[in-house]
Amino acid sequence: MLTIEEIKKELAAGREVELECIDTEGFLGKESNTYLGWRKFILSLDRIIATSRSYNDDASMLKDARGMCITDSQLKYFRIKRPAPTFDDLIDSAANAIKKKLIVNLYIGPHYIEFDFNEHSHAYDMQEAKRGIDFINSLYTETFVIESVDDTLKIDTSGGEIIKITLANGEVLSGDYLDCLCDISDGFRFKILKGATVTQRRGEA
Repeated sequence: MLTIEEIKKELAAGREVELECIDTEGFLGKESNTYLGWRKFILSLDRIIATSRSYNDDASMLKDARGMCITDSQLKYFRIKRPAPTFDDLIDSAANAIKKKLIVNLYIGPHYIEFDFNEHSHAYDMQEAKRGIDFINSLYTETFVIESVDDTLKIDTSGGEIIKITLANGEVLSGDYLDCLCDISDGFRFKILKGATVTQRRGEA
């Protein structure tokens, strides 16, 4: 959900903050709403640009909107509109994944890239930049279920980031318990974690 801090950060950096409505019905509210007219006007703008914060710092002022604004309580109906990823962004993402040893055999052609992951080839052309980036980003985390002692050995207790371990009964282990995982035997660790779902980051620094 869009936060006040995100807008302030973008504005402070001098970047244009274009918003897009992700819940039109929620923003407009009921037909009898006193402010329905100006909310419809905001949605009719070619681009919804937040230019500054209000005097009371409780709303985002909009460009070419006749002094109208989006209050902080209405931010849940919006998100910052990001430019679509480019082919160059895809190349940068793939190059970083090579450095992290998440993918191998990267080939960059004039109109597409290709690489291998888990002994399977993946190719993306210039029109598939977002899909390729989304796939590469998904490689930075892995999720698996503890079904054997060998599965417990997959848990990175060497300083990697364990995002979450959810036990079979639905309980999520806290940080203190995670810190103890490297200090117990493999067999005892398996007894505790059997059936648990582990999500952790992967890729070498």
